[in-house]
Amino acid sequence: MTFSNPSWCSSARTHKGCRDFTDWRTGIPKKCICGAEVEIRTSELSQGRRYYICKGNTMDGEPHVNQWWDEAIMEEIVQLKGKQDDHDTQLHYIAMDCGRMDKLL
Repeated sequence: MTFSNPSWCSSARTHKGCRDFTDWRTGIPKKCICGAEVEIRTSELSQGRRYYICKGNTMDGEPHVNQWWDEAIMEEIVQLKGKQDDHDTQLHYIAMDCGRMDKLL
């Protein structure tokens, strides 16, 4: 069982449409790009490895969620770490602004 970006997305982050699609697909999927629910299954071919899969009609020729669980978790952690770094930076600037305001008063 192979999970990867669709062939039109092979140069993952160069084309805007592809970039939007891959950004949407990273982390723990909440819903498939088609709008259908996503469920976790266990692979029989990959030694019980868990994966997310679209519960909708996957034979319609459209790209659907088909993502390993462990990779989704790691992507989610990386995203959360990035958000935490952004929040830390924002807090730093807020603290600096508060310090400047105290000096003005």
